Amino acid sequence: MAHPRDQVPVTLCDELAELLGRPDALRTARLLQAAELLRETETPEASSGPDEAPTEEHAAEPIGIWEPVEVEGRVEFVRPPPEEPDDDMWPHTPRLVPKTSPLPLKVAFLGESAAAGLYYAPRFSPADVLQQQLDAVRPGLFEVVNLTHQGLQPQPLVLLAMGASQLRPDVIVSMAGNNWTSSIYPQRDVAASMAEGARLRTGGIAGLARSSEEATAALSKLAMDNLATIQRSTGIPVVTVVPEVNLIDWVSAHPVGWLPGSATTAWWQAFHRTRTELDAGDAAAAARTAAEMVALDGGSCPTSHRLRALAELRQDHPDAAFEALLADNDASVWHDYFGFIPRTTRVIREAQLEGAGAMQGALVDLREVFRTHLGTPFAGRRLFLDYCHFTLEGMKVAMAAVTAAVLRVTGAVEQDLDVTRLLRELPEPACPPAVDARAKLLTAVATAHLYGVLGLRDEEDLVTYWLEQAVNAYGGVLHTMKDLATARMAPLPPALTVARQRVDASEVTVPARLWAPIHARAPGTRLELAFVDGRVFEALCSVLEKAGRGARAELDALAVRYHGARQRPLDLASPAYRSRIWSEYGSQHTDLSLYRSIWHRAEFHLAADGRGDVGLELTARLPAVEGARQGTAQLSVNGASLGEVRLSERWSKHALRIPARTLRSGFNTVAVAWPLPGDGTAPLRHAVERLEQGLPAHLVPVMGEVFSLLARRL
Repeated sequence: MAHPRDQVPVTLCDELAELLGRPDALRTARLLQAAELLRETETPEASSGPDEAPTEEHAAEPIGIWEPVEVEGRVEFVRPPPEEPDDDMWPHTPRLVPKTSPLPLKVAFLGESAAAGLYYAPRFSPADVLQQQLDAVRPGLFEVVNLTHQGLQPQPLVLLAMGASQLRPDVIVSMAGNNWTSSIYPQRDVAASMAEGARLRTGGIAGLARSSEEATAALSKLAMDNLATIQRSTGIPVVTVVPEVNLIDWVSAHPVGWLPGSATTAWWQAFHRTRTELDAGDAAAAARTAAEMVALDGGSCPTSHRLRALAELRQDHPDAAFEALLADNDASVWHDYFGFIPRTTRVIREAQLEGAGAMQGALVDLREVFRTHLGTPFAGRRLFLDYCHFTLEGMKVAMAAVTAAVLRVTGAVEQDLDVTRLLRELPEPACPPAVDARAKLLTAVATAHLYGVLGLRDEEDLVTYWLEQAVNAYGGVLHTMKDLATARMAPLPPALTVARQRVDASEVTVPARLWAPIHARAPGTRLELAFVDGRVFEALCSVLEKAGRGARAELDALAVRYHGARQRPLDLASPAYRSRIWSEYGSQHTDLSLYRSIWHRAEFHLAADGRGDVGLELTARLPAVEGARQGTAQLSVNGASLGEVRLSERWSKHALRIPARTLRSGFNTVAVAWPLPGDGTAPLRHAVERLEQGLPAHLVPVMGEVFSLLARRL
């Protein structure tokens, strides 16, 4: 049947096109949509009717990636072979078989990346630890089926639980929640964008944060209600594991969003003052100034809460610090403008704690389990590799609580087990040392790309820490580290280097994503771009040198040979030499041709041998929404000042000289410290208008833009 639009006269279409080409046409159309006066006409083809073919009621359904197949009159579930053996989102179990006999008792283990065991997966996982622990307590009584999926969202979790019931398990373990956040996203569908614009208009940035929290609470409740429905309909008890996150050792450090009037500038002034007070040892003053930051941003920026937590910790105020860290955690996930870091927030916890009470089964609250184990609420790097993924100790402690719950729910023990006593009796996770080292190496690289640096004087280098932990776990990882650094310096894609081929053939093979970091890929593709990863390179050189491998001179020579400044200019603003993933717009959602800095400073990697001066030519501007903007930017190398340049809203070029004495052999950090942003009234109005038209908007000030930063040997 023809669509009604097909009957519209051509002249009418021409007139409509002319109207829509006018400046305010899009906004008018969006307002009509918002008022529900402009709707899509339903067609017979789009509507569903009673003539649709009925589905077979009892046909087997897929269980995640496992498809049902008939084998000798019974249904089994088979998964396709993994395309990337070390970079697969699902467990490698080739076949799932429904339970046909009373024993062993089947445990369906569901969850996201923390439950899957990132960065140990797919070679080792919490499901393996759970199997080892159950075997230690009741040998041969249990079979654990690993059904985890990295990045698992709430609705897919529910579908996975429904599918898992076909295996007829004796208990389902659900360990999820870190991916349940409903975040604001800069290029979402039109309806969501318009709703965000309306909330921004009435409530500002804090209003958007509240909107995300409300949506997350509703999504979490729905997920738990659906799991309860599955539990009641199948009669299979569910062990609900409420995740915990690394509150103390992981920093998000997002910049503040646009605030009205002069509040944005005031926030940045307070930010710099708080850091100065912390560096000077005046924690009481820092706590007061950080509280001013929270008041200015309405609690929407995690950086404000993190600085307040650090100040409270230094005053030995653990309760106040813990409260601030919880607020930091909640504020770090309401938007997805710079990349989403999975976290379980307050409203997700509340939904899970309440929802578990409506199900037959058991509740495992990892926050309380870890608090009991450590004697402190600040669960950090002992139990977590990064923001939410477990160390081997973390796996052991978490799975001990799950083991106790599974034993209790299935009646395998007559009384509740004390988890603390059980931990003393259980074996250590049987993980191969090379796999342990690989996980810590991957943690170091992920930390370099995703960890938020506050710029404090005593800030710890967690990249080097995790590399050293990898060496402690397995000395053979040193060969992988050298090859990783060598391949990164090559003037061709790492996949074509002999160094990567050696890594692929070693015990410590690494996934493809390690060779192509998330902000070094061409947008929308898996194409590897040149990316030297200078932060990781420097840490690798340091650890290799400390281990007595003497690789520093060799690797520095490679860096200078292929990436050093010569007579022909080298553009440090190209993606290859940028430092941090969250320091810019463009790293996640737009092209990489222009460096849009949203942090107070932009950093670039410059390879040098320190034998000659280097000239810099900076082409930059201070973008403004309306009117003029002017200010002074400070340039430095390795913390030593190079001078300042005067910038405006128009592009301008500036030449500077880096003295050889300030350069070290290898990679150096060239930094541009931006002036404070201007008044936020016009940018907020502009963001509202764009969102209400369904267009992406900058909710965070662009502190400065770099077209090029050319370096040449003088």
